[in-house]
Amino acid sequence: EALSDLLDQGGKDSLEVALCLEATKISPRAFWAFRRLGFLLVHQNKWSEAVQSLQHAIRGYPTCADLWEALGLAYQRLGRFTAAVKSYGRAIELDNKMLFALVESGNISLILGQFKKGVEQFQQALEILPDCVPAQYGLALGLLSLAKDCINLGAYQWGSSLLEEASEVARKSARSFMNISCIWKLHADIQLAYARCNPWIEEVQKLESDKEAFSASIISWRKTRFLAATHARFSYQRALHLSPWQANIYSDIAVTSDLITSLSKNFKQDLSARQLAEKMSIGALLLEGDNYEFWVALGCLSDHNALNQHALIRGLQLNVSLAVAWGYLGKVLSDAISKQ
Repeated sequence: EALSDLLDQGGKDSLEVALCLEATKISPRAFWAFRRLGFLLVHQNKWSEAVQSLQHAIRGYPTCADLWEALGLAYQRLGRFTAAVKSYGRAIELDNKMLFALVESGNISLILGQFKKGVEQFQQALEILPDCVPAQYGLALGLLSLAKDCINLGAYQWGSSLLEEASEVARKSARSFMNISCIWKLHADIQLAYARCNPWIEEVQKLESDKEAFSASIISWRKTRFLAATHARFSYQRALHLSPWQANIYSDIAVTSDLITSLSKNFKQDLSARQLAEKMSIGALLLEGDNYEFWVALGCLSDHNALNQHALIRGLQLNVSLAVAWGYLGKVLSDAISKQ
């Protein structure tokens, strides 16, 4: 073990691995060797071999939180999420300050669709380190996913409140770390979802007798959605500035610009904003010309009938089972026939 320390200090990992392997062959109770070997194999991304060594090491050091955390990481990289969660959970039981284990447990919960559990785990991580970027990102993403579930169930007001909380977390993270593209994109995704789902929740009975109050309420609700969409486009543009090679951000800006146009007072006159959506859709296709979703987006957002038809047909050539594309193509053809 002392020799392993010297090799570790000298950065001679291959010799240290060979020494630990030799020690484990000589004695199956050389738990120190299994522990070192497990950590080294994790460092070398040899996940299957690492699992075996770490399992042996845990027999000798059952209360070592670092071993359980490393075992959880190895299971996670192998796609064995249930085993990974159990290992991370054991590490957290032994040491409730295991930040990495909490963050990765939260990530796995989101992958498995357990959004509420994931949110709780990220919140625990932020109690340990309030400025932890992965935990902030995970919390905002978990709240967004949970909000989408609520919206799909018809709980728009609850979903809207979750989106407000998610937006605040993402905004705080983006302001602290302004050069991370994915955080800006996540903030934009949250704002776009809020602009789409934010419900009008005024009590109709109180407004029935007051037309001015009713009108003001509708205008205020529309303005809230418009501002959210505008903030979303700004954040998408910031993300695109940091990662101009990401085609999906071009498409996101196109969709958001179209929503802004529909919420604008000058819907018919705002020609430049409508053209922006078309240009950004084309920008996405310049980077990924075989992406059927981008073709369908262009077909839905363009103001030119011929381009609508071409884009939708191209999207259907790439994926013939797109119900939205078939429906919109039918609408475009119907409009073209009615104009003749």
